[in-house]
Amino acid sequence: MPTISRDVVALPVEPGRWLLYNVFAKTSLGVDSCTLAFLSDGVAEDDRAYRVWNTSSFTNIDCILDDPSLCIPCVEDWIERSMSGSAVLETCRRQFIIVDDHPAYLAALGRMTSVLDTSHLGNFHDRLGRELWLKRRTNPSAWWSKQKFEDGQAAVRKTLYRAVQEYNLKRVFRDRLRPGMTVVDLGCGAGYFSRLMAETGASVIGLDPNPEYIRSANEHATKGCRFSVALIGQPNALDEIEGESVDIVFMSDALLFYFRSVTPGIVSDLSVLRSDIHRVLAQGGSFISCEPHSLFFLRPWFGEHDRPFTVVAGYGQNDQFGIVPGMVELVKGFVGRGFSVVDMEEFGVDPHHREKDPRAFGFANAYPLWQLIEFRKD
Repeated sequence: MPTISRDVVALPVEPGRWLLYNVFAKTSLGVDSCTLAFLSDGVAEDDRAYRVWNTSSFTNIDCILDDPSLCIPCVEDWIERSMSGSAVLETCRRQFIIVDDHPAYLAALGRMTSVLDTSHLGNFHDRLGRELWLKRRTNPSAWWSKQKFEDGQAAVRKTLYRAVQEYNLKRVFRDRLRPGMTVVDLGCGAGYFSRLMAETGASVIGLDPNPEYIRSANEHATKGCRFSVALIGQPNALDEIEGESVDIVFMSDALLFYFRSVTPGIVSDLSVLRSDIHRVLAQGGSFISCEPHSLFFLRPWFGEHDRPFTVVAGYGQNDQFGIVPGMVELVKGFVGRGFSVVDMEEFGVDPHHREKDPRAFGFANAYPLWQLIEFRKD
């Protein structure tokens, strides 16, 4: 009799109902207590009907900061099905609740070769691409901006982006920037955070490889901002900026792509980016990196709102689902290579977000979702 994989946790969701969740595959299935007994105790198959619920869903399609568990969070939205014992076993195999062939299972956890690849589950980038291209028929480039900003890039949406990232960055800009400073915003997108930095009186140069983003940035440019297209990370990308002329280089939600590429087999050269940053910074200038947290970003949200818990199934290069570098991996990309770490910070959450979304607030309050590292030019 096949048994439940040791990679699976069984979580009670209400009396008589359970969520079976594979922490590595990020797949799940809802079952009642009788079905759980059938799976866990080796009850012989019979003619009875077993109750199961389809729970798997790509839960980040509206916003990357929604619950990343990839299972439907509300029990009332689970889709019930009645199955024979043999059908339950087959469904559990498809969802990797039961694993008979361990080598094949490990291979399935690897990266997709394309969005049409059904042999591999892939990491978050892969699953997002498949969801957008095949199911939603949506261009990922446009989606990245829309899931974060309101229409017209006038404001950050009222998600954890605003409650964590913007809430903390406004303070960071206020504390670190001064009138007369020159700041380069690498990967500025449509320039929203560039405009916030310019409100301090600093002169901000926003650079991004996407011409559409830069067009929008220029349309909404405010005093102290100017924007240009630049192939960041490519040789000569920052040639328009004079050497040792910049006080601060800022980069947000973009450095991770130099460690975990969107496309398998294509790796950006961090050394080119690092060299450019070092060249344009004045002596004693700082590179401020604001990135998703190395440990807690994209971890599943479990538990009560006020007592959340998560499961860490891999870290850094050993995290087959995650897309962020480990803390040491990230720091060593700069330390000893012309930079020293002078400050580190983990972002908390705006207390007002508790009223809007108690579940999201509870998790972000317990586990930091963003980190800031300030590298000083040696």
